[in-house]
Amino acid sequence: MKKIITLALATLVSIVLAAQTQIDNLYFNLNDDDNTATLTYKASNMYKGIVEIPETVEFNNKTYTVTSIGENAFGYYCKEVTSVTLPATITTIESNAFYDCKALTTITLPENIKTLGNFIFNGSGITSLTIMSKTAPQIGEKTFKNFTTSNVTLTVPAGCKSEYEKNETWKSFKEIVELKNENEEEKENDDDNGGGNEPTPTAINSVTNALNIAIAGKTVSVANVDEFAVLDVTGNIIGKGSKVTVPHSGIYFIVAGKKTAKIYVK
Repeated sequence: MKKIITLALATLVSIVLAAQTQIDNLYFNLNDDDNTATLTYKASNMYKGIVEIPETVEFNNKTYTVTSIGENAFGYYCKEVTSVTLPATITTIESNAFYDCKALTTITLPENIKTLGNFIFNGSGITSLTIMSKTAPQIGEKTFKNFTTSNVTLTVPAGCKSEYEKNETWKSFKEIVELKNENEEEKENDDDNGGGNEPTPTAINSVTNALNIAIAGKTVSVANVDEFAVLDVTGNIIGKGSKVTVPHSGIYFIVAGKKTAKIYVK
C-alpha cells in the first residue's frame, strides 16, 4: 500500500511539473481549452527583483491570455521580489500569491480584478495597495486574515471610495484614497504650468536634471539609461527597469541615478 501511495504522489508531482511551461523568465500553467495562462512558479528558480507579467504569452504558435496569478506564485520563497507589474487581463489572484514577499511594499491590481484568494499578502511588506477596479473585488474571510490592514493605504478609482466602504474589511485599511479623475489631473497640470491653455504635456522635464523620456501609451522609457525608477506622487515606487508601465493617467516622478524628472502620463 505504501508503495502505491508513493507512486501516486510521484506521478502527481510529475504531472504538476510537466504542466509548468517556462516562457522567457516566467512560468505558466497553460489551458488549451480557453487559451488562458496562470502564472505559477518553479521551486528551483524563484522570482527576484522586478517582475513584469505580460498580457499574453506565446507557446507552440498559440497565444494565451494571462488571466490569473496562481496559488503560491510568489509565496513563501520570493523574499527578494521588489516590484510586480500585473497586466489588465488579470481577473484572479489565488491563495498565498504574495505570501512572505517581504521586499514588496506596493502593488497595483488592475481594473479587471474580480477575486482575491486567502492570505495573499501575509508576511509581505505591502504598505500601499492600489486597486483599479470600480467594483470591489470578491474577498473571503481569510483574504486578509493575520494581515494588518490598518498599516496599509488603499487607493481606489475616483468616486469609488463609498463602494469599497460597504465592506467592513476594506474599511479596516489605514485609509481609502481616491485617484484623481482625468479632469482633476489636467487642471492640476494646468496650474503647474501657470493655468494657460497649452496642451497637456506628456513629459515635464527637469525637476533637477533633464532626462530624455519617451512615453508610449502608459509605458515609460528613458534613452541611454539601463534602469530607472518610477514613483507616484506619494513617493511609492511603481516600478523599476528599462521600461515601466504605469497603472493609470497622472503625474509621476522618474529617478535615474542622480537625475530626476516629473512626467504627466495621459
